[in-house]
Amino acid sequence: MKLSILTFLVCVTCVSSSGYQCQGPIKISPPDDLTRTVYWPSIWNDSMPPIPIATQQNCKWEIAVPDGLYATAVFYKNAKNNVAIAVGYPNGLQEGLDNMDYNPYIFTSPQFLINLYKSAGDGSFSFKVTWSKYPNVAHDTVQLLKNDKPFAMAPNTHLTTFNAETTVGLVAFTLRNQSHYPLLRQSAVYDGDSTSGAFIGTLYSIMMLEKEVVSSGKTLTVFTWGLLNELFDYTLFMVQDHANEPYANKYRGWNCYSDTECSFQMIALTGTSVIATSDSRPEFIKSIGIFPSGATLKIYEGRIGNDSLVTTLTKANYQSRLPMELKNTIRQYVLDSGSLQIQLSRSSADANWNTVYNGRKGFVHSFYHGTNSNEQDTGETLYTAGWTEQLYFNYVVRDADFTGNLTTLTVMILSKGQQVSLTVYNSKNLPPATTVSVQGDTYHIKYFTNGVNTTGFRIDFSTTFTGYVTGTSVSDCYY
Repeated sequence: MKLSILTFLVCVTCVSSSGYQCQGPIKISPPDDLTRTVYWPSIWNDSMPPIPIATQQNCKWEIAVPDGLYATAVFYKNAKNNVAIAVGYPNGLQEGLDNMDYNPYIFTSPQFLINLYKSAGDGSFSFKVTWSKYPNVAHDTVQLLKNDKPFAMAPNTHLTTFNAETTVGLVAFTLRNQSHYPLLRQSAVYDGDSTSGAFIGTLYSIMMLEKEVVSSGKTLTVFTWGLLNELFDYTLFMVQDHANEPYANKYRGWNCYSDTECSFQMIALTGTSVIATSDSRPEFIKSIGIFPSGATLKIYEGRIGNDSLVTTLTKANYQSRLPMELKNTIRQYVLDSGSLQIQLSRSSADANWNTVYNGRKGFVHSFYHGTNSNEQDTGETLYTAGWTEQLYFNYVVRDADFTGNLTTLTVMILSKGQQVSLTVYNSKNLPPATTVSVQGDTYHIKYFTNGVNTTGFRIDFSTTFTGYVTGTSVSDCYY
């Protein structure tokens, strides 16, 4: 495991006034004493500026990483733009090095590569490597089921193995702050149930692929180094049984830069595009850019499946559906063709969600609608632009779980400050299957469970100048 004497002598003698000659491949192995740092060239250390490199040469370093160890490397590059240096991960993926980027890289077994490509440009380049045993941390196992909701994961200090019924699919998320991307080098995804499995990628490389990665068998393992801090108290990746995932040309997760400044573009020009978002608060669609003709945008809460489909938008109907409130901790947007821009917000006021208008169609639902939970209590208020605008509130209770003697769904409608309608639904007074239409300017909806586990509720509504025809079907009310 010692650095060879030949390599050491070559390194010492190869430095000249025109810069050092490297060529290679130069093989480096960990020292017997893992507390020792290996520097390249060996006459250099990190208290010095990097050593100049000779021009017009191809160089290659092969750094061994034995099973049970990982390597931490820091690169010191200061060169012209036409000087290309890249590192190669065990899975064959290469990543270019930037000037004066001193954020560490972490590499796994069996080795990593450094490639300096021939160039007339001059510059300086040095690096240091340390090898370490994996820390003795808790090893968690998470079971993934078919037809179940994906797991949204923030970094933790544990080694986590995901065990699926078929295979494991992982989708990486963008970051709230772009300057933090280099820190995602401190992550690794392994094919299998331990760090001995084949290296699949870092969370950064997977995020850049804009595709899900899939294990070869039923298990996949994730480990992060030093990411558990105030910078990353949010979702960095999502895992699920791969049987739950649609075939998608693009599949990625998205984190908003702020509560009110958030937009993403979906591109499905060559196949279906999926974007997932994750948060413990409601999400509001403020606007959608030019909707492509013939395209369909389906939105799901939780997994992608018919039972979790919230709405289907097309060029013909999307404008009357906005703004829209989405709930659950995972939302998934699936675009089948074309491209469009979606503007989101975490603020109902910023999205102007509570204000209704003539011709608007929408829905009000509990946070975990369709899933058993004791956190379904909901209170929402919708209103017109003012007392001078009286609109019919046409609603139908699409579904409601009245488990428990105290679970109720209350709809109260006001007009110019006066109550004109108050209806309380419960297990003994079930809502009708037909549309209820009441004129007013303020509409209160409250679902109360008294802490009982229920699957929640959903009300579909429209607001119109003229009254709605009584007896209209559920599907006609909203869709």
